[in-house]
Amino acid sequence: MLRLSELYMSVQGEGPNVGKPTTFVRFAGCNYTCPGWPCDTQWAIDPKIYRKEQVSKSPEELVEDVERLVPSHVCITGGEPLIQSRKNLDDFAWELLHKRYSIDLFTNGSQLLPSWAFATMSTVIMDWKLPSSGEGEKDLDVRKQNRHALMQKDAVKLVVKDYDDLKYASELLDSWGVPVHQVYFGRVWDAELQDSNIVDYILENHLYYVKLNIQTHKMIWPAEARRT
Repeated sequence: MLRLSELYMSVQGEGPNVGKPTTFVRFAGCNYTCPGWPCDTQWAIDPKIYRKEQVSKSPEELVEDVERLVPSHVCITGGEPLIQSRKNLDDFAWELLHKRYSIDLFTNGSQLLPSWAFATMSTVIMDWKLPSSGEGEKDLDVRKQNRHALMQKDAVKLVVKDYDDLKYASELLDSWGVPVHQVYFGRVWDAELQDSNIVDYILENHLYYVKLNIQTHKMIWPAEARRT
């Protein structure tokens, strides 16, 4: 069964499809804790919270639940969605695609990407963990393999806490060369570093293919608000 944390309608707050009306399917559980800063969906990664709230769903039940909501764009997120039962998650995602839904997959990249992630109507947003997250050295071989598989429609998001992170991220991009996929810099929500600092850094260092990621949902609603 799939461990569902929450299911709701909103607009996509970040990534290539920002602003798009979206059905959010948030799964419970994560294989990372990111001790360097608080996770902004603590209720989906902390077992003490999600074990009380999660609902077990079959792929068929979850598709029916999604169909009751209006948006035909679905965000599969977590936690880390790819640690769910792979067969059940694959069945769920492929059924959505067969029904002409488009999909955003938000992942930390620690698990090999499934085949449906490369479908035309799927977009992968991979959160590349930097050292300050406390998870920067984990699963590097898998993360590198996944990044190399990304296409122009997909994105890598680098979440930065301070100027050390920005420097590390820019050096990382130098080692990658200009990638096929899109690249976003976004800040830790409660960091002293501001969006304007990131913009200045991008321009001063001629990182013209890097986009600024702003979590627009946190500009609309309180940062810790949960949508139901």
